[in-house]
Amino acid sequence: MLIVDDEKPFLLSVTDGLAAYAKDFTVLTAINGKEAVKALSTTEVNLVVTDLRMPKMDGFELLAYMSGNYPDIPVIVMTAYGTPEIEERLQKMGTFHYLEKPLDLNVLADKITDSLAAGASQDRIHGISLAAFLQLVEMEGKTCTLTIKSQSKEGRLYFVKGMLMQAEAGTFQGEEAALDIVAWDNVVIEIQYVCTVKKSIELPLAEILMEGFRLKDEKGSAGRKEEKMNVKQLNEIIKEVKEDLGDALLSTDIWTAADGQTIAGYNSNPKVAALMNRVGQQFVEAISGAKFHALDKYYILDLNDKKMMICLTFPDYWWGMLLDVDKVQLGLLLNVVVPKAMEGFNSALEG
Repeated sequence: MLIVDDEKPFLLSVTDGLAAYAKDFTVLTAINGKEAVKALSTTEVNLVVTDLRMPKMDGFELLAYMSGNYPDIPVIVMTAYGTPEIEERLQKMGTFHYLEKPLDLNVLADKITDSLAAGASQDRIHGISLAAFLQLVEMEGKTCTLTIKSQSKEGRLYFVKGMLMQAEAGTFQGEEAALDIVAWDNVVIEIQYVCTVKKSIELPLAEILMEGFRLKDEKGSAGRKEEKMNVKQLNEIIKEVKEDLGDALLSTDIWTAADGQTIAGYNSNPKVAALMNRVGQQFVEAISGAKFHALDKYYILDLNDKKMMICLTFPDYWWGMLLDVDKVQLGLLLNVVVPKAMEGFNSALEG
């Protein structure tokens, strides 16, 4: 685990205090976000405990960096400026622990043990959610511009002294844009400590978050109903793909881009679907950030053991196929199977 704080005496004190837990975990330290980034890139870290107010690269910048590069690492946030009310409010977010300085080492040790134990659970949401990050910005009174990216979407949230002033997302502006952004999944956060916009949002951040989640739940419920109505048709399309490819098709999954959950498949492997969902999102974000040509209909991965993976892209879904290189005919795959699969899939969603 990695502890990040700009006070060296504090780091020495915590390191000594946690020495009794040496059999349970190893303690690394960094005096600012930049050193933490170096440690994350060179050492396997299973938990980050960070202060928010530090020079060079503060806790907010570190958390933003981790959102795009280490989203699965659990986080414990420390601050000397909190209150019990703030802690209770943040704990309701359910995604990370929050501790007020001065720390009780026994409480810190318990939080570390809980976080490391929860890291093995597939049901736990690791890292820090966008909603929790925004609450920290508000409570720490930050003036900043946040650029939020999720797959091919990009938006901005503007804060002055912790107050949400303005938001932009595509053609949306103001509260409409904010409601859209706060509901995005698998986000990458970038932070700049400047904000020059005028206030156009009147709703408090807490209400923006609650309303955004409510709208997201409504859309999710509608989406789940649509998926249930079309699973049979999707499986029929998969059956046709299997007939066309024969033994060359080893497995296939269709999953939602929002959370990597499989909705239909053959020899389905949900873990692979979740992995490929992460890979696909990072790929899309990388080429988008580089202002390169956007991903079109699919991409192909050449794997070892004479295997290959082709992933078809849709606005809210991915369709992955694991294939035997020795048995697949690329001409048939690219010119017949892929067009048929994409047409059938779109028809199933419309139907």
